Amino acid sequence: MAGLTRTLVMALVILVPMLCITGGVSAEEADEQYLLVDHGDGNTSWYTVVPGTTLEGMILATVTDVTVEFVDTDDGRVVDSIDGNSTITIGTGNNRQECSWRVYAWNSVEWEFLTTDVSERYGGGCIALGFYPKDSLKPASNPEYRTVWTSYRGDSSSSGVSGSVGPDNAAAPVEWYVTYPGAVDGTILYADGMIYHTSSGKYGSVGMDNLARMNCLDPVNREVLW
Repeated sequence: MAGLTRTLVMALVILVPMLCITGGVSAEEADEQYLLVDHGDGNTSWYTVVPGTTLEGMILATVTDVTVEFVDTDDGRVVDSIDGNSTITIGTGNNRQECSWRVYAWNSVEWEFLTTDVSERYGGGCIALGFYPKDSLKPASNPEYRTVWTSYRGDSSSSGVSGSVGPDNAAAPVEWYVTYPGAVDGTILYADGMIYHTSSGKYGSVGMDNLARMNCLDPVNREVLW
């Protein structure tokens, strides 16, 4: 068990410098206008915005590698499907919800739900199209941290493929690491520049060392946030 614990902790140690370097973007890139297409399952695509008068015009001019379809509804003109991913109903009974494409605007800090009606004027800035059942759910990928890893092996298909790149000059030996009572016992997740993972607690111990934990690490400032 001790050997397994050391192995799992070392896996975390190796990932910390890699994710620290690959997560953010340059100041020049952050000032550009981008469109995020978030399929809500870990699959995301980023595009440099081609301006248009309306949101629909901007989307059509920007997203040219996949098919985007629109439809007129009582709520206005909405995105019906992107690359075949169209409105569906999920859940049953009181939990029944409609999952559809929603438009979000980046306010320099976080995504804010903007509209579902793409006939509205495009006023510039970074926009996201998110396939979600609620307006309150927001994309994890953002203009400052585009690379996210929010589920096991990255997405609903467990592809294990990331668009990030490794560090140019990895530190040797590793400059910063953390250890815990027990093993890192779940997949390591990454979003908004932070690393998240669970640890099991130490078998046979008492007090806090015996408890399983959810941990959040800040790889830039090299500290455990909680």
